[in-house]
This record gives sequence, structure tokens and C-alpha cells, in this order.
Amino acid sequence: METTQTMTAVRAPRRTVALYLTSGALSIFGNGLAAIVLPVIVLTRTGQVGAAALVAAVTALPQLLAAIGGGVIVDRFGRKRLGVIADLGSAASIAVLPLIELTVGLSLGWFIAAALLGAVFDVPGMTAREALLPAVARAGKVPVPRLSGINEGLSGLGLLIGPALGGLLLAFTAPTTALWVTATTSALAALATALLPRGIDRLPEADRAPTSFGPRAALADLREGLRILRREPVVLWLCSLTVGAILVIGPLVGLLLPAWFTTAGQPGLMGPVLSAIAVGGLVGAGGYSLFGTKISNRVVTASGLVVMAVGLVVMMIFPPYPVLLAAAVLAGAGSGFFTPVFTTVMTARIPEQAYGRVLGLQNSGTLAAAPVGMAIAGFIAQQWGVAAAGWTLAVLWLIITAASLLSPWLRNLDRRTKTEEDG
Repeated sequence: METTQTMTAVRAPRRTVALYLTSGALSIFGNGLAAIVLPVIVLTRTGQVGAAALVAAVTALPQLLAAIGGGVIVDRFGRKRLGVIADLGSAASIAVLPLIELTVGLSLGWFIAAALLGAVFDVPGMTAREALLPAVARAGKVPVPRLSGINEGLSGLGLLIGPALGGLLLAFTAPTTALWVTATTSALAALATALLPRGIDRLPEADRAPTSFGPRAALADLREGLRILRREPVVLWLCSLTVGAILVIGPLVGLLLPAWFTTAGQPGLMGPVLSAIAVGGLVGAGGYSLFGTKISNRVVTASGLVVMAVGLVVMMIFPPYPVLLAAAVLAGAGSGFFTPVFTTVMTARIPEQAYGRVLGLQNSGTLAAAPVGMAIAGFIAQQWGVAAAGWTLAVLWLIITAASLLSPWLRNLDRRTKTEEDG
């Protein structure tokens, strides 16, 4: 009897961690599928090359607003509950497309409507899952840095396998099959989250956010989130660094490299570059999960920034293809190595009841950074060429990296806060 109870006590924490990691991996895997499947289906059904870009543009603002408001909702109504609802909503936004195809037929308007529905759920779901990580680490008896590194690695694996499977599905099955598989992954992610222990994200009574809701309460919560960030400049610096990275990486991967390969008559070369970044991210995250807890956050962040800078700068000068692939692996490895530090530092310095608001603000910043970077890089590329835009991004990232390495906040990454010392 005692042996059975002991085995159950050991399995429960492992099951909690496994469910959480499975949910995150399935969600990222589904996003990778959708990134390949949806643009191709939009193009084939509408016959308009710019249709996919129009769908993305129309959903940009709702996605940004959902990111900001989603953080508030996460803190007020529970990370697990919102994670399940968000994944089910994402699944529905995809599943509705083959149903419409079977009935009235798909058109551009239906694609926009489905994309708007998905935009409402995707980022809040991501915020909920990220905010849930510390509670899962506590329940699973796993250090936050280790769980964060494993989660980051599985995310990289999902981004590596998802697009590849999406391409295979489009090549060998009907487009509706690819849509059903994509929707199923989100539904399974919701199921995995729902199976997490009841009350896993329950906070002590004194720490819970009020459950009343309205415009004034939401604005008050957002202001409180901003005040918390101002009180924790190290976390604010890490958020700013993340936004800066997206500002540079977004246009490189989303605009300049595709334009460079297309001009050279080899657009297919872009796929292996994305895979190389994902492989590097997987290696970096694996390295952090193994060694990140044994060395300081300062060393992890500084070394990751340097490796990432080397990789990105080489990529931005458009070297020969084998060198570009190696640089992509380096860039991904550097990013994957230090990205989990954000979660580690946030859980140490931010009150748990405010995780959603802080993550929501960060996610809204990254969402805004990508189109801004694309607009700037696109203007430079249009006026002076893709190479000039690449060099501009390289100089910008070198400035960001140098400023980060010299920042006093880098030196403070490992400084214990009063909250930690009291705890």
C-alpha cells in the first residue's frame, strides 16, 4: 500500500510537467503547421498573391489588442482556464474553414473572418501558458530554469517539424486534410491543459486579482502592470531586449531573406534557413536546460547575445549559402540559450498574480515591433536595395547588443530582490 502511494506521489509531479510540455509543444506545432498551410490555401482558393498578406494585415490590430487585454484576463480569470479556452478557440478558427469549404465554399472574406477569430485567441493563449509555467514547475518539483529551457527546446522542435509536416500534407493530401490536422493539434493542446491538476494556478487568497471586470478595471490592471515593470527595471530591460530582437529578426526572416532568394531565382532556399534557426534554437535551449542552472544569468545572457549577434550579422550580409546556414544555426543557438532567462528572472522578481499583465505587455510589444521593423526594412530595401537594408539591420543589432552588454541591468540579473530574500 505504501509502495503504491509512493509511486503515485512520484508520478503526479512528472505527469503535471509532461502534460504542460505536451500542451505547449502541440500548440507551437500547430502554429508551425498553420504558418505553411494557411497562406498556400488562401492563395489556391482566391488566386490572389496578395490575399495572404491582406489577411495578416487585417488581423494585426486585433491581435495586438488581444495581447494587451489578454494579459489582464489571464490574471483575473485563471491561466489554466484561459489556456483551454484559447486553444479551443484557435482550433475552432481553423476547423470552420473545411466546414465552410464543404458547404458554401471558401472565399477571401471567410479567410479574414477565421483569421480574426484566431487572432482573438492565439496570443492570450500563449500568455496564459507562459504565465502558468512557474506553477507547473512548483507542482512538478522542477526548477524554473530547467523547465523553461526544456519548454523552449520543445517549442523549437515544434517549429522545426510543424512546417515540414505542413508541406508534406499539402503535397500528398487534400487541403482540407491539412486544415483538420492543424485544428486537431490545437484541440489536443487544450485537452492536455485541461488535464492539469485542478487548482494548479490557484493563488493564495491575499494574492488573487479581483474577479470584477470592466473597462475601468482593465485599465487599472494595465496601469498596475506598467508600474510593476517600472519598479523592476531588470525585467523591463529584458522585455525591451526581446522587442529589439523581434524588430531586427522579423524583417530579416520575413522580408529580406525571402526577397534575396526570390531575386536569385531560388525561393525554395528559405525553408532550410528557417530549419537551421530552429535546430540552433533547439540546441541552445537544450544547453540551457542542462547547464543554465549551474552558471549565472549574467553569463548565460551575455554569451547568448554574443553568439546570436555573430550569427545574425553574418546572415544580414547575405554570405554564400553554406555560411548562411551555419550562421542561422548560431543565431538560433544564441537565442535559445538565453531566452529562458526571461522566465527565470520574471518569476523571481514579479508578483505571481501579475505574470499575465507583464507577459501581455511584452507580447504586445513584440507584435508591434515586427511590422515596424518590416516597414523600415522595406523602405530601405525599396530605395537602396536588399543588401543595404541587411547592413542597416546588422548595425542596429550590433548597437543593441553592445548596449545590452554594457548595461547595468545585465550586472543586476543575479542580484537577489528583497522579495526573494524574505522568501
